[in-house]
Amino acid sequence: MSEIRFVPRWREELEAIGHGRKLVFELIREIARYHLYFPTQSRWEEVAPPWARERWAEYHAACTTWCEAEKALLSVVDDAHVSDEAE
Repeated sequence: MSEIRFVPRWREELEAIGHGRKLVFELIREIARYHLYFPTQSRWEEVAPPWARERWAEYHAACTTWCEAEKALLSVVDDAHVSDEAE
């Protein structure tokens, strides 16, 4: 598994930087912590960029670890968004 770095953005987004690319997830700042919305595996296969489609487990594990370290909530939902940005 490669290293994935995370950077929260001011626009309620979380950048996941790895594989020479950025994926962007929805990240809500609640009263005292973050809440990350991560796509279910079937949703991921529909909306993730082609290069990331086989990496759901890797990104899910990395996001889970980040959420635990940040004491953030993680919800895996059918309508979560993920987008691709060139690094």
